[in-house]
Order: sequence, then C-alpha cells, then structure tokens
Amino acid sequence: MPRTILGCALMLCLAALALPTQAQTVLTYPDGAVVERHRCATPEPTLEDRRLMRQVDVEAALERMAGQELVVPVAYHVIQPSSRVADIPDTRLNAQTDSLNRQFEGTGIRFVTVSVDRTVNPDWYNNTDLGNATERAVKRALAIDPERVLNLYFSNIDALGWCYFPSSFPESSTQHGCFMATGSEPDGGLVPYDGGDTATHEIGHFFGLFHTFQGGCNGGDDVDDTPAEATPNFSGCNSMRDTCPDQAGFDPVTNFMDYSTDACLNDFTPGQITRMAAQVAAFKPTLLEGQASGLSVSRFDYDFGDVFVDDRSTQRIFAANFDAAEGASYSVLSATVDSDVFEVSFPDTPVQIGPGERLPLTVSFTPPSGDTFEATLTIETDDPDRPLFEVALSGTGSLAPAVTLFPDVLRVATDEGTTRVGNALLRSVGAGPLTFEFDPPSASSFVSDISPASGAILAGQNGRIEITMDATT
Repeated sequence: MPRTILGCALMLCLAALALPTQAQTVLTYPDGAVVERHRCATPEPTLEDRRLMRQVDVEAALERMAGQELVVPVAYHVIQPSSRVADIPDTRLNAQTDSLNRQFEGTGIRFVTVSVDRTVNPDWYNNTDLGNATERAVKRALAIDPERVLNLYFSNIDALGWCYFPSSFPESSTQHGCFMATGSEPDGGLVPYDGGDTATHEIGHFFGLFHTFQGGCNGGDDVDDTPAEATPNFSGCNSMRDTCPDQAGFDPVTNFMDYSTDACLNDFTPGQITRMAAQVAAFKPTLLEGQASGLSVSRFDYDFGDVFVDDRSTQRIFAANFDAAEGASYSVLSATVDSDVFEVSFPDTPVQIGPGERLPLTVSFTPPSGDTFEATLTIETDDPDRPLFEVALSGTGSLAPAVTLFPDVLRVATDEGTTRVGNALLRSVGAGPLTFEFDPPSASSFVSDISPASGAILAGQNGRIEITMDATT
C-alpha cells in the first residue's frame, strides 16, 4: 500500500552556510588498525544549489508525489585493489539495503537492490577523491542509468562518504551517486561507523538534505523543525547537548544528518521527509515517474570493453522483482544469447523471484579474435506485463601485450681491454603499451650496462636497447 508522506513547511529563506566541517574521526578495524577519516566530504551547497532549492514549490512537488511510495533501485559497485582484498560479500550488501529500508521507514521511500558488481582496479581503489578525475572515470565506467538508479560505490576513500545534491548536476549525469568507505556497511568493521548509517547519511544528501549543523545557530539545515546546532556531534549520544542555547530545542544528535556514531542515529524529522519528497519531485522527475513494479533488469546494455583474445570476462546482470512484500512472485523461464562468443549461465528449469528479490545472471565474453562482437541476451519471464527483456551485449577482442627481441643472440667482437656497445631491438606486439625492465648485470658478467634498463613501448613500435660489453676485466 502507498505510504503517506508527512508534510511540514520549509523555511522560506536560506541563511548563509558555514564552511564544511572537515574534522576527522578515529576509526578502528577488527585487526586493530586505527585510521582517521573525514566524517563526510559532501561539498558545500553552492549559491546556485541554494537558489534552486529555495525555488522549489513544495506544495506542487508533494502533489506530484501524491503520497505514493518511491521505490529506488540500488546498484552496488565494490572497488578492490585485488580480488582477495576489500571485497564486500552479498550478505553485507543485502544487510545494507535492509538497513536503508529500516532507517527510511515512514519516509515513503523504499530501496531494492537490482545490481552488484566488483571491479579490481588498484588506481581507482587508492586514488579516488571528491571531484577528481578518478572519481569521474569510475562513475563513467560503472554507473547504471543514473536517472532511474541510485549508484552506491564502496572504495578506500579519505572520508566515510560523500554524495552530491540533486540540483548539482542534470539528473542523467553519472556524477550522481554516493561514495562510501569500504567497511562502513553493516558489520563492515569500520568501528564505530559500521552500522550502515553512512549510506543513510549520504543518501540524505542525494535527496537534498543538508547537515543539521549547516549554518550553525543562524541557519540550521533550512528545515524548520530541526533544532539549530552550532557544530557537529562527534562525542557520544548526549541528548542534552545544546550548542545553540538561545535557540529552541537541544542538538539533534540522533538525526541521520548529524555526525554522531551509528549507534546514536535513528531519525529524520517530518520537515526533512517533506524536503526529500519535494527535491525528488523537482530534480529527479525520471526517478519519480519511472517507478518500476513487477520484473525488470539491472541494465539493458553492457559493453565488456577490451578483452584479450581467448581470455574470459564475466559480468552479472540481475533480474529483479520490484513488487513490495505483499506483491506477486514471477519466474524467469529462460535466458539465452544469440552468439557463441557470449554465454549466459542459467539452470534448465525456471527460477522464481519473490517480491523484493533478484536473480543474478552471469554473462561471459570470450573473444576468439581481435574484432568487435555484438549479441543480444534474451530473458523470457512469466510476468504478463513484461514477458521479454533484451539486453544488448558488446565487446572487443585484443591481442595480449607481448615482446619480441631482435636479434635473439647478440654477437659482438671485443678486443681484450676494451668496451663495445651492441644494439638490439625490442618490438611490442599485441594491444596497448608494453612495459619492460632488465635485471641488472651480475658482477661476473662482461655486460656492464643495459640502457635503458626499463621503459615502455607502444603497440607495434620498436625500442632500441644499447648493451655495453666490457672486456677490460
């Protein structure tokens, strides 16, 4: 049944906003490692953000919501430095979605996991920062349909998390979506912030909420039922904390948009709920109007990119049932691909998907040659409204980097007591640049130097190597 969204008048004027609070908090992993990270790196709302948010017609926005439940598809992207490090198992990701649904209960918002992927990329894992080129590259490569899907990224970032306001970019921009620190998911081990509330906090920004301490005692978070707070709360759950004694109410230390530890956080105010609904209607109309029910798939196209010839690359595509708990169950009857280069793993019998559940389909690509390949994954279901889904697949085969050395035997006549320099050619064959490094000559070798000792050669090009032979010893 649709849930009623509580309403509350927003403040008509936005006060001057404080500079972002960049105090660090101390976190402890189960292995005893202690790290310091910023609590939240979400950028300050710009003047344009504030102007656009101020102009939202709240009553009209809520009329568009019409009291309906907002079902938000969630795509999880786990970034790892290697396949054995920093993985987040599906059980903890499922627990994250369950946590979101508990924490957003009563807001009219429900979350459904539609996709999970894992990417091994040490550069992405170690070098992603708010707004930098790496963050943009990650999101361009991994984001799924940002107009209709909430993309959540877990990686090694120098903050517990960040997200952008709905007015910051067009709704189709891949910059939307939230980054969270690996370990902040439920039972992730990033004590005391491993209850899953970091995602709740950042998604609050995604839906247009400011920090409760935004603007300090003079501004608050621009929602009139949240008590003013001068500074963020880092120190426990003191319900009598009052940093704005001349303003009504104690500090909102249990509010999801404060900086309290996860054990303290448990509420949004009615005004914040109204603000989220209004921001969705104003800035995310496609998410609102494209509400899914019944079966759908996590994506309708996937490009495997460049894959070495005869190597196998896999990707999971999900069929998901968007119906609420009291909804219907559906079955995937078959999944087939019209090409031998691509393959989908599916059992011989239909698979039932209950309300709120999803079915992973593992699709693989094994290019036999250095060409571009395309195919269609066809998913047949018993959903009368969506009996067939087609997913466009593509990928390109590339030759693995390899090197040839000419000549393979270098003969140079050297008189005793002299040195001579011989030349050899390294040729890079295959795709992409090839890096090389020579071991240093041993003390007993008559080879005294190899130059350059290391470097890179572009595909199809040669690199000249000079080898100095010393006959003076």
